[in-house]
Amino acid sequence: MRDAIDVAGFWAGFCLFQTQRLSPNQMLLRLQADPQADPLCGRCRAPCGLIHERSVRRVRERDLFDQQIWLEVPIRRVQCLTCGVSTEHVPWLPPRSRLTKRLIAHVETLLHLL
Repeated sequence: MRDAIDVAGFWAGFCLFQTQRLSPNQMLLRLQADPQADPLCGRCRAPCGLIHERSVRRVRERDLFDQQIWLEVPIRRVQCLTCGVSTEHVPWLPPRSRLTKRLIAHVETLLHLL
């Protein structure tokens, strides 16, 4: 399962590190930053090699069949040469959000059906 998820490219800039079952219908996926890719500045989107600080954010991903999926994502604050310190840009996660763009789009689609 781990290889199939990595190949799908669900979480650009990150790769699956560990899985953990939280309950019979909840799963936690721990991600780690892709060592091949530099983080992008959250303001100007320029690659930044200087890491100022790291933190872990738990976010909700779209359900997979009957499983609720939670992600633990390491979020880095980068030292951009032009913008200063900012939170890295994660393309599939809105700034300061606890929901992925995929889950937000799914909920919006369901709302149209109601």
